[in-house]
Amino acid sequence: MALPKALKRVTSELPYALRHEIEGYVRTLDAAQRDIYADARVTTDQVASEDFLFFAGVWRLWGQVDGQRWIVKNSLDLAAGYGAHGISAGGYSYARGSTDVVEIRELHNRYRRWLENRDLRFVVEVNSPRALLEALSERGHGG
Repeated sequence: MALPKALKRVTSELPYALRHEIEGYVRTLDAAQRDIYADARVTTDQVASEDFLFFAGVWRLWGQVDGQRWIVKNSLDLAAGYGAHGISAGGYSYARGSTDVVEIRELHNRYRRWLENRDLRFVVEVNSPRALLEALSERGHGG
């Protein structure tokens, strides 16, 4: 299956590993989409397959950005409880206010604002491909 052109434009700017992960996830959903649509009781007339797959990629990217921010923040909170001022992971050191931690937080905030400014907050709020498809159906993303 060819990925939606709009998704390819979004992922083309990402680092290889992240791009590969998101595109692989979308391909997996493409293979399972008949079941996802049936489970959500949504048809491709209500939400075009290309729309669903595009937003699935956007949602997966949000999950990656949000997850990284959450992991770093909670790890630093936990470390602080033991008197540590930072953590090391993957050859990097993270501390409150460090450049990497600030960049992760800013990326998270910028992506959230980008979604909100485009009336796409539902991407942040859904918790499954089925919920994403249902949200798209409610928003009238037809085929």
